[in-house]
Amino acid sequence: MQRTQVGRSRGAAGLVLALSLAGQSCLFSPRDPKAPINPGGPCDGSFPPAQNPTALRDRIARSWQCRLLDSDYFDSLDPEFTYTPDANSVAHASPGFFDAWSRDREVTTIQNALAGSAATRPTEVTVSFLLYRPNGLGTADRPRYEVQYTVKLVLPDSSVVRYGGCADWELIGVTSPPVRLRTWADLNPFETGGCTPIRPVSPSVGTTGFLRFDRGQ
Repeated sequence: MQRTQVGRSRGAAGLVLALSLAGQSCLFSPRDPKAPINPGGPCDGSFPPAQNPTALRDRIARSWQCRLLDSDYFDSLDPEFTYTPDANSVAHASPGFFDAWSRDREVTTIQNALAGSAATRPTEVTVSFLLYRPNGLGTADRPRYEVQYTVKLVLPDSSVVRYGGCADWELIGVTSPPVRLRTWADLNPFETGGCTPIRPVSPSVGTTGFLRFDRGQ
């Protein structure tokens, strides 16, 4: 019995050694890719084109937060997209900054604003919509929405910068999806014709007009 056990032990040891050597010979063989660091997180996976106004709002928020600007945000905008700043933004921006706005200009500007240099690149971007409802204007396929939003940036030095305000959004494709954003007009809540915020947006630098020329140039 003892010799049999010794023989078995030596045989097992030899098998382990053989398997070990076989494993070492495959050190440089292809390996399966690592799983995502944060599987199932808010930026994981693709965001399909919006089939309704609520999905468009959510897709735009995620595209800013996840910096998916040249893909999801670009695809969320109508080819004829235009942006109109509020009067306060125009007064503070350099002359002509908001002239000839287009979808390409919009995407490039927001991409610059949310990327920036290593020293100013936000470590976190949070987009919140406090109000998003039809304002009764526009048409069935191109309704206009009353929007109140905030954009929070956490910078590398842990400081926080907020932009917020009201806007008039015109959508297109509601009756024939995908739904896209046709126009974005920022409104100063203290100006005539501005929307009435349902919650305070201060302390904030200003509307996204300020975000565009402060960080997007």
